Amino acid sequence: MTSAQAGRSIPWGFALKILASAGVVAVLVYRFDFHAILEKIEGANLLYVAAGFFLLLLQTVLLAWRWMLINRLIDKTKARLPNLVLHWRLYMVSLWFNLVLPSSIGGDAVRAWMIKSAHLTLSTAAKGVIYDRISALLAVILMIAASLPLIWQLESASAISSGLQLIAVSSGVGFLLLLALPIITRWLPQNLLKHRFAAALFSLALEGARVLRAPVIMAKAMLIHIITILSFFCIIRSVAIPVELIQVAAIMPAVILLSALPISIAGWGVRESSIVVGLGLFA
Repeated sequence: MTSAQAGRSIPWGFALKILASAGVVAVLVYRFDFHAILEKIEGANLLYVAAGFFLLLLQTVLLAWRWMLINRLIDKTKARLPNLVLHWRLYMVSLWFNLVLPSSIGGDAVRAWMIKSAHLTLSTAAKGVIYDRISALLAVILMIAASLPLIWQLESASAISSGLQLIAVSSGVGFLLLLALPIITRWLPQNLLKHRFAAALFSLALEGARVLRAPVIMAKAMLIHIITILSFFCIIRSVAIPVELIQVAAIMPAVILLSALPISIAGWGVRESSIVVGLGLFA
């Protein structure tokens, strides 16, 4: 391979994500007293730490349970589906890949491939992961919309509030259109649905709308995000930071959404800086 070919083969997107994560973390470390942070960690209240750990462990069970229910909703073969224990084991493996790969898509691909080997077709495995992600995204959008009244009360958060409103409204319209797709398809030209790609796309969307309309799926998606808020609050209280639960609840939905964007390595840097900026609004 020539030097020119080697240069062209460099994954620039991956390199930029590394720089973004490293740069943001470096700025945070530079701006704050690292030794004081270490002292707070050493003196952390272990009861709160244990509570946060338990909540996160409980969250992984709920994540696997939601994924299992989605697979059962969409599996047409009615084969012997993997139980909750196997779904949880595969989800835990995928979480490790989510932390080390450039994007959480890598972890999703890993769990789709692993579940495919457990009595599911590749199509069902892939769709199960896609719908699982969409349900989580819809839940966090709903929570952002619910947190807006708290953000509106902060004079220093006018720009952030406008951005969150735009995200909530545009995403809400998109999801409403998805849920209304069964009605919309009746008005579409029948010739359009004869094309293989269009038919496959509409079939995927219709099935996704059916999954999202299942109350148990959305209830678990909301509960999972609530547990994220509670676990983070426990970690904050363990180091005696004077922050109220309502303040954490106001910023965490936006933090979850921003950390999911593919602009850093697994959200590293973006997540931490978003939390710092969000909590700074209440200072």
